[in-house]
Amino acid sequence: MNENNQLMRGCIVKMKPNSCVGWGNEQCVSYVSEPLGSEIGLFGHNQAYKTYDVQEVISFPDIRQIASLINSVIVVADKFITKVQDGRARSVETYSDLQKLKAEAMLLKANL
Repeated sequence: MNENNQLMRGCIVKMKPNSCVGWGNEQCVSYVSEPLGSEIGLFGHNQAYKTYDVQEVISFPDIRQIASLINSVIVVADKFITKVQDGRARSVETYSDLQKLKAEAMLLKANL
């Protein structure tokens, strides 16, 4: 569970009756706009909803698991990047992809 129990991307929510299509089912939050409390997006929906339409938060993402996955991605990216730089691997395309992936992971880690 995240430390602040704050509504965030990855939370599983139930929406209030008639607030959205599929309101009786659990939904996964795709984004929460800033300032917190104004609106949210749900995966698979192409519109925004107000946070007051959330009836209940079922679960919060586990920040420790997310941080662990980010660290693993960074380690794997670093290993391949080093192999290319040392001449033990040659895939320029994979090298470029892993540099981008590492940069995205570092940015995500900084924003946790």
